[in-house]
Amino acid sequence: MLTIYEIEEIRGVGDKLIKKIIREYGSYEKFEDSIRNYDIEKLMNIQGISQKIALDIIRKIHDNSENEFLKTEQSEKIYDEIITRILDFSNTDYARTRVLLLKPTTDYKKIKETQKMVSDTIEKTSTLDYDIIQDLYQKIRPLNNEIKAKFDDEYAIVCEDYEDYISLIQKGFDKYCNVFAIEDNASLEEFEFIIYLYNDYNIDPGEANNIIAISNQSEDYEIQPNITLEYYKQNRPILENVYQLREYLGLESCIGEALEALDAIKVETQNQIAITEIIDELKEEINETLKNEIKKIELDGDEILQLLNNEDLPPKIKNIFDEILSNAREELSDKTGILFDPFI
Repeated sequence: MLTIYEIEEIRGVGDKLIKKIIREYGSYEKFEDSIRNYDIEKLMNIQGISQKIALDIIRKIHDNSENEFLKTEQSEKIYDEIITRILDFSNTDYARTRVLLLKPTTDYKKIKETQKMVSDTIEKTSTLDYDIIQDLYQKIRPLNNEIKAKFDDEYAIVCEDYEDYISLIQKGFDKYCNVFAIEDNASLEEFEFIIYLYNDYNIDPGEANNIIAISNQSEDYEIQPNITLEYYKQNRPILENVYQLREYLGLESCIGEALEALDAIKVETQNQIAITEIIDELKEEINETLKNEIKKIELDGDEILQLLNNEDLPPKIKNIFDEILSNAREELSDKTGILFDPFI
């Protein structure tokens, strides 16, 4: 590729516009990356640059001028008609830009390569249904970055460093969960899951099973994964359409793995809800059964005193407890397929 300063040869481009271009891009490297990817839209957003000038700049930088071949008005007219017809089949801005940058050539090797590419493409796409492709294309929209947060009141982040606390608040983490500075001395017993965001790890957060210590150098998605999850959940319809399109075209994509992960999370969440409901239902049954069975027991004076003094349960009652809880565990295992004891 040529350098940006060589575009001064283009009519309508001067040193002043070149400086403006670099200023808008931030650096020459960023401009070069953009042009390498044929990003004409960004160029055209700069005041003073029309589509024609933008195309001329990209052609010049890529050393891709069509004027070497199009020497007559008639040839230019034929060229424009061909480009216009091809544009009718372009569905994206990127495709339209690449079409507009097509040029005729006298290079026999390039001609043969292009012929082979066209021939191979026709063969690969001959069985494709254009209506299906167009339908999927029409359903694809830019991903939504304005994610609607879902607050989880059982999740908390405790920041060892106050600056980290301010940073998380500024990033909007408090829209997803509770965020505290260690100085707040917040009561953490009510939270089901706690992230302890440490700096130097000068403070011991305790050894509770529901606390995970994470460095403040961690990525945002490691500190609050729901931000990323909600992004994918809310953009899922678009991702599904992109995945279906790529799959239909025989192109590889990692989107399928992301969708499978979302499905797994959804199933796990549903399972957790179902298990909780089963446990709650069993607890009610256990309480009712215990109440009825205990009514049938006759305790002597010593056993009554034992209960009043909060000593160990009398054997008569303990045996009933053990039997009912054992039956409940078996029932829970049968209904959920999981061996664990929620009644400890």
